[in-house]
Order: sequence, then structure tokens, then C-alpha cells
Amino acid sequence: MSDGNESSGGRATSARGSLAQCGAYALKAFLDANVVLEGRDLHELPWAELHADGPILALITPKAMDEIDAKKRDGRLGKHARTFNRLIASSISSGLTIVVREASPRVELCLAVCDRIPWDDYDELDPDDGDARIVAETLHARGVAHAEKRLVSHDIKPLAFAAGRGLMTHHISDDWLRPPEPSPADKEIQRLKQQVRELKSTEPEISIDIEVDSERPVRLHRLEPLSPEATAAAIALVRRETKRPSRQSQWGLGVDYFNHDSSFDERFDEYVNKTIPEFFANYADRLQGAFNQLSFSVRVINVGAIRADHVVVELRASGGWLHDKFVFISPSGPQAPQPRGPLAGMTTIRDLISPHVGRHEFAFSDPSARGRRMTANCADFRHGQTWTFDGVMALDVDHPGPAELSVRVTAANLHGECSKVERLELVATPGQVSEFVDLGALKFVASPLSDDVRRALDEKKIRWEIEGFEDDD
Repeated sequence: MSDGNESSGGRATSARGSLAQCGAYALKAFLDANVVLEGRDLHELPWAELHADGPILALITPKAMDEIDAKKRDGRLGKHARTFNRLIASSISSGLTIVVREASPRVELCLAVCDRIPWDDYDELDPDDGDARIVAETLHARGVAHAEKRLVSHDIKPLAFAAGRGLMTHHISDDWLRPPEPSPADKEIQRLKQQVRELKSTEPEISIDIEVDSERPVRLHRLEPLSPEATAAAIALVRRETKRPSRQSQWGLGVDYFNHDSSFDERFDEYVNKTIPEFFANYADRLQGAFNQLSFSVRVINVGAIRADHVVVELRASGGWLHDKFVFISPSGPQAPQPRGPLAGMTTIRDLISPHVGRHEFAFSDPSARGRRMTANCADFRHGQTWTFDGVMALDVDHPGPAELSVRVTAANLHGECSKVERLELVATPGQVSEFVDLGALKFVASPLSDDVRRALDEKKIRWEIEGFEDDD
């Protein structure tokens, strides 16, 4: 429909006749409100379906006009209702028709005048029902013979009422209707989508991929604690094989007082009498944590055409902790302390120099030691650039529910964030320490280990770490 004096189907012109002269029309079509509100412009409707030659007089009953008026403020139909009101206003004031189509066939429009309705004569028609009232008004339209009336609607209910009272009917096809229009909510969604597209044209587009090298579900090892006898035997074995270093000078001149470490004897005694017993007291838990590790790979790509400024990639673990390599304990416990030389603990120039990180390179801002969060930063992440991180996730065998590995990417010129989550279903399998360690020699047994663990041990891509004692050899 159009605004102004344009009809919903064509030009609004002066009257050509009146209902007193309706015998000049080949057909009198009473239009349901949905024909006006949902239909195409009046001049575009396929009127020939009603009568090929015409002329056709299209009438609107008072109830149909009320339903059209009620939609004047509707977000989707308001424009069409207001346009039709402007079109038919002159017919209401003059009683004359409005030409909405000149030919093939000619169609004129006016408001129907109805007599008082004797509702007691219509048991099936409810005066409070809109469809029933339109049918009743059609039946009592003044100046139109009953046999000449035809109710036109897209709805079945009024057509059924009309047919039950002997009126001719026409169920309009979808060709009469306008293409579907978006609702106000749909329009708002489209507006927001357009806004997102505009933002994306001026900001980077980030893709995240997570690969976890493990079968699903992930099978974890739950190890039974060592018996008191086995624990005592392991402690005794380590103590027998641990020898206190000699304090003799390397030149055979007696005690080497120049390189004397006054704290060594205390540290060595604490190692033998405290550290070793505490280590083997929860030996199964330590091994269990070490062998419930799996490798993963995170790949972040700037797939858009805009560079990402000051990128932050955050990795989080739920039900475990993260590291940049496999972390293991030595099956024989922490190494015995050694005497410290006179230069031990001194800061070197190398310690004072921070490694250089280029603007296009990623660097971790927090240590890669075990923790539930790791953060990497890059000042200038160019379009088409890829950052890959190969890490290790150690899983908690007692974690309730699935574990999760999540990756979150933000940037200074990126609205919101880009994120992805990998869920890992866990299944715990009971086992014994002896399946992993030869307790007679306190050495690993390789057979039950995963391919990742065996490969890491063979390639020495592991970190040995026990209670503050570390061995990277």
C-alpha cells in the first residue's frame, strides 16, 4: 500500500456510482479485513478470479472497518491500515465509490451500509465474534440482493459461517497475499545482524581450534595406596642407596674449607629423615597425578582481513591443571641435596636480561608451571597469522563430571570475545602402583603407559618436579 491519495490498489478517484446503482456491477464482493491488511495492493489483486470481465464492487462492512482501524498502531500492519483509511475516507463522507482498478476487470470500492441485525435469528452467530459479525453484516447489507453477495476471505471460519447461510464465498489463494513481512522483533534482529557485519568489517575475525590427543571417554588411573610394608621397603631402599658426599678437598689436603657448605649436613639429614618418608607416604597419589596427563593442541588464527591489536589468549582448565610439557615425579623420589659452592645463588648477567619478544610473537605472561590458567599475549597479530600451542592437561581423577579445556581470545580492537570449549568425559579405572613402577628398583614400567607418556619419556620432553626439587636432565 502507498500513502497519500494513492489507493492500496491504484488511484483514488471521484465516485462512479452508488449502492443505489449497484445493479450495474457484475459482482458484489464483501472483503474480510485480512484481504486489506494481509493482501497486496488492491489494484494488484487477482480480481479476475472473482469475475473476468467485471465490473466488480468491493465492499467493506463496518466490523471489517473496525478491525482495520484497530491495526493503525500495529508495528507490522499499521502502515497498510492507515493507507486504506485515507483511501476510503471520501467514500464514507460522500457515499460514492472509489475506483481502485480501471479495467481487466474494473473494480470500485465503498463502505457497506447495513441494516440492524436480528441476532435472535442466528443461533450460530455470536455478536461478540468478529468473523460472525462480518458475516451477519454481509447478510444485512443494504441495497444488495442476497444472491449477488460473495464473501471474500483468507480465513476458513467466516467462509464456513457464510456458506451455512447460503452466501457465495471465495477463499483467496496465497497469490492475493503480500510476501511475508518481518515482525518488529525480526527487524531488530536484522538491524543487529547488520551492525555486527559492519563491526566485523572493521575488526579482526578470530578462529579457534582445540585438539585433544586422547580416546573418548578419557580413561584415568585411580591407584590404590601402598601398604605400610611396601612404603617402609621403598624408604629403606632409597636410604641405602643414598650416600653422604665427602667433604675432602679435591687436592687431597683434608677438608675443603674454602668450598664448605655449612647448611649441607642439616639439609641432608632433613632429606633422609623427613623428605623421603613424606614422599612415599602418599606415593600413589603422586604417581596417579603424573600418569593422568594428556596432550592437547590449541590453534588460534586471524582469518579476517584486519590485524588484531594486543591479543590475549587465555587457556583455562576445569577438573585439572595445565603445563607446557608433561610433569613427572621420579619414581625413586627427590634427589639428595648436594653441597653448594661459594658462588651458589649468585645472580648472573644472563639472569638480568629479559628475552626479546617481537611484536608479532606470542609470549606467556604467567609461568607455565602447573595451574588452571595460562595467558599468552601478542601485540600485533596480523591477518592470516597462526599461533599454535602444544600443551599438557593433567586431569583430576576425583573431579565430579566432565573436565573442560576452554580457550578465550580478546583483543583491543575486537568487540566482545571469541571462545571455544572442549568437554572431556572421564572414566576412572582402578589400578596398583606396581603396574607403573618396579618397587624393587623404583623405576618406571613402560608397558601400561599411554603413547604420549612413553614418547615424552623417550624424547625427554618432560619436567621432573617433586616438592620443590627439580631435575630437567
